[in-house]
Amino acid sequence: MPTRKTTTSVILLAVTVLVSNVLFAAPPEKDVNVVNTPDVNVATMPDVNVATMPDVNVANTPDVNVLSMPEITIGTDVRSPYQITVSQPTWTTNSVNIIVEVPSGNRMVIEHISASAFMHPQVELSSFTISPIVNGLSATHVFTLPETAPGFTGSNTYNGGQSVRLYTDQSFLARFTKVSVGGSLDLGSASITVSGYLIPFTSPSLAP
Repeated sequence: MPTRKTTTSVILLAVTVLVSNVLFAAPPEKDVNVVNTPDVNVATMPDVNVATMPDVNVANTPDVNVLSMPEITIGTDVRSPYQITVSQPTWTTNSVNIIVEVPSGNRMVIEHISASAFMHPQVELSSFTISPIVNGLSATHVFTLPETAPGFTGSNTYNGGQSVRLYTDQSFLARFTKVSVGGSLDLGSASITVSGYLIPFTSPSLAP
């Protein structure tokens, strides 16, 4: 039979275990209320002073010299006005070629052409052409000369002029052709005038 001392010891041990379980047991889970978190006051954040940032001195950046760039010479060629009249005072054949001289070393820009022809009343002008040459290639351009004074002073008269935009790198031919409708081909004369300007081949726009 247990003694009183033994019974007391058992009781104390049970109480000790019970208290330990109460003190060291995990606390029950509970919700966290975010509303009660402390406010963050942005106004109390340290200021950022932009004025204290290091200066950027634009004056110390490398210079860009536009004048050192390659020049583009558009429309700055040296242009020399040029005009010439060439005549064939005696035209006794079916056709005649007149050489229009262009100074060597230049390209001529032809801006206007005028021409005239005189012949027997029964001889008519059938064609008038010019053949300028560019880069070694010739091209034929046909023009019309109106008959202005039929039979005047014993001859048929043809005159005309036209604004053009043609080019030639050298002297070229103007060709007049006539046809008889009963008259003699022995009578006739012709002339041509061209005007425009010259561009030397050494000009920037014509350089290869």
